[in-house]
Amino acid sequence: MSAGRKICAVMTRTAVYVFDKYHFAINTFSGSVIMSVGDIAQQNVERYHGLSDGYDWSRTARIAVIGSILGSVGHMFYRTLDNRYPARDAFTIAKKIFIDQTVCTPLNIVVFIYGLGLLEHKTLAEINEEFKDKCAMIFLHDILKLIEKQNNNNNKN
Repeated sequence: MSAGRKICAVMTRTAVYVFDKYHFAINTFSGSVIMSVGDIAQQNVERYHGLSDGYDWSRTARIAVIGSILGSVGHMFYRTLDNRYPARDAFTIAKKIFIDQTVCTPLNIVVFIYGLGLLEHKTLAEINEEFKDKCAMIFLHDILKLIEKQNNNNNKN
């Protein structure tokens, strides 16, 4: 085995070990990073269109906190779901997707909107109004993305 292959093998074993041992921490951290990167990208779009002059780093920090919460909740939810339904057949997968869309997605929307509202020091009335304004659109967008992904997978097969 060449030195390059040995190095790749060691790195792969190390990564698998780290991901298995620190799965919760990695999911929590990656949720925070992904949400932060998304917010920075959104702020770039806002700057491009002249909607803002600079970056709002406190906004990105709030998004990072929510991302870590969503990463943690998602980790626990999907781990529980996989333990409850361990099979990998089409019916079980469909059942898990249904549960995800009817339980986890609404929970994520609630955590996102109410969590950010609380971190932004909004009143409960303001948060409720924002929830009414945005909840259905976020949920619909999530479902449409799921359908689009499924159609793309079907077209590949």
